[in-house]
This record gives sequence, C-alpha cells and structure tokens, in this order.
Amino acid sequence: MDFDIDNMSMMDIFKMESSEHIEEMHQMLRDLKANPSDNSIIERLFRRVHTLTGAARVVELTEVQIIAHALETPRCHARVVCRSFR
Repeated sequence: MDFDIDNMSMMDIFKMESSEHIEEMHQMLRDLKANPSDNSIIERLFRRVHTLTGAARVVELTEVQIIAHALETPRCHARVVCRSFR
C-alpha cells in the first residue's frame, strides 16, 4: 500500500505506525509464550513499547502515553533486577 506521507497528519502517521507496532507486539508475545527464556524477544518487545510511548507523546495522546509507559515500567525494573544478579 502506498502512502502520500507529505499529505498525512502526525495523527495519521501515528495511527498507521502504532497499528504496526501493536501487531508486531502481539506476535512477540506469542513468540515469548513459545520461548519464555528468549531474552531477545523481551528486548524487542520493550523497544516497541518504548517507541509507542514516545510516539504517543509526540501527538499528545496522554492516555496512550500513560498506558504504554506503564507497560515499560515493570520491564525496566526487571531489567535492573536481572542485571544485578549477573
């Protein structure tokens, strides 16, 4: 599908990109369920959530930003804890 990005609003771009991120996050969660010890999946998932948080901030969707950030927070804590046991 071709998009004329010059004629798209920031909100249009957010909707398109966030939809892609969410679809990819769903697949990552399925992959993680099948391979729970695969840290690379967790890292990719974290990056997608972080990207979604930032994009929501850009288009001033505070509710989406808060929810996405809440998804980041437990992962951030887990990352710190896991590194402390290495």
